[in-house]
Amino acid sequence: MNKIEINNSLATLKWETRKFGEDLFQSQKEDLVMYSKYSLRINETLTRLLLFSSLQKDGEEAIRESMEIAELQGKRVSSIFIETLEVVKKIKTYNLLNFFVALRLYERKRKKIRHKYNILYRELCQLQKRYGELNDTVKNKRDSFSKRVKEEIFSDNLYIEECKSSIDLREVSFGEQIRLWFTFYRMKKTDFLSLITVEKRKYFVDGEPNHTNMTIEKVPGEIDYEAFQQAVFVEKIEQDNDSYLFDQFMSEVMEYMDRNPGGMSNMFKELFENVPTYNVSTDEFGRLTEVRPTKPALKLVSNKREGEKS
Repeated sequence: MNKIEINNSLATLKWETRKFGEDLFQSQKEDLVMYSKYSLRINETLTRLLLFSSLQKDGEEAIRESMEIAELQGKRVSSIFIETLEVVKKIKTYNLLNFFVALRLYERKRKKIRHKYNILYRELCQLQKRYGELNDTVKNKRDSFSKRVKEEIFSDNLYIEECKSSIDLREVSFGEQIRLWFTFYRMKKTDFLSLITVEKRKYFVDGEPNHTNMTIEKVPGEIDYEAFQQAVFVEKIEQDNDSYLFDQFMSEVMEYMDRNPGGMSNMFKELFENVPTYNVSTDEFGRLTEVRPTKPALKLVSNKREGEKS
């Protein structure tokens, strides 16, 4: 590429980058607020249920006394809790399944937002790689023109990294809330099946038969947390493209992996010791530069038989 072509390519990339950033800023103003609000609504639904149950069982006076004790112990009772209590006092009935209905409704909305920003993230990665390709044409040149181009590429690449960081919407697990629900309540099998979308295909894409009906038969009439976890996470009873309950357990696994990378690595080696793994390296533009096979962990094996002396 000559200087005119390089200059035109840089100008095009810069325009696309700024336009992308402006559009991203506009969409984020609403999306991120709603993403957080949906999470709050899920938690609010569970709080209302627990407060309603407590009011029915113990009465308002007992709850007020607990709040006073908490404040004497230096614990702050949030205004949201007090406002929710005032709302719940006026409710005559509250369905136990409202929490799962809210979880299904708002997790679908949150997943839609995450999907949107996953696409935008991939578009940013493609834009970044185009900067890398342009940088390749000038990286070994030392003239003033090439130096200016490299500086502008470096600056725009930092801007892209900032955009990528801003749209990394992490999944938040509601597994703890699910366990809390099962601490107080149980679920009927018919209710459970009404809350999920089951896989109806006879065969999966890889040709494996669908055993969902067999899984449904094994679900007990009254479900506790262990039976719920078995059906949702182990048997994966939900349809792949609508697995909002399975996603809660998987998010917890991913969170654990982030907090304990070494522990998960050792677990993976124990379970899949014969499966080859690789370490990959990328450059500053996110392009793959090297793939290295992970060295196998060698174990010392003794040939001595039991009871044999050294």
